[in-house]
Amino acid sequence: MAEKFYRDVLLKPRARVALARGVDIMAGVLRVTLGPMARAVVMAPVISTRTPELLTDAGTIARRIIELPDPYENMGAMLIRQMAWQVREKVGNGAATAATIAQALLHGANKQAASGTNVMMIRGHREGSGGGDRFAERPSRPHGIA
Repeated sequence: MAEKFYRDVLLKPRARVALARGVDIMAGVLRVTLGPMARAVVMAPVISTRTPELLTDAGTIARRIIELPDPYENMGAMLIRQMAWQVREKVGNGAATAATIAQALLHGANKQAASGTNVMMIRGHREGSGGGDRFAERPSRPHGIA
């Protein structure tokens, strides 16, 4: 296998900004599928002989996006793409919500990093996520039945 040599290396703020732009692009595309008035996304096919697709599932939309032109933005977009697909595979729905939450977490972490916080010490997501576990373990019941 041939070795790859990388010419450009982005460090600290420029790297965070580029990664965040990719996350913002991907989350923005997926966010349109949220809400009671959810919209669809029309995807042009890679092979020109096929017809365009009308998609309403955020996981499928993420999977159809091949890559972004900028390699650093592409890294952020591919992180969201992988996460959205994993949510779709394991849960079946919620990929757009997960992408929006991941985008908000990234922006919060970037604000902390810009203010000088050691980003390796940010652990609030672990403490905040534990509260929902006890509700997820309870047996569900149909709506309207006490």
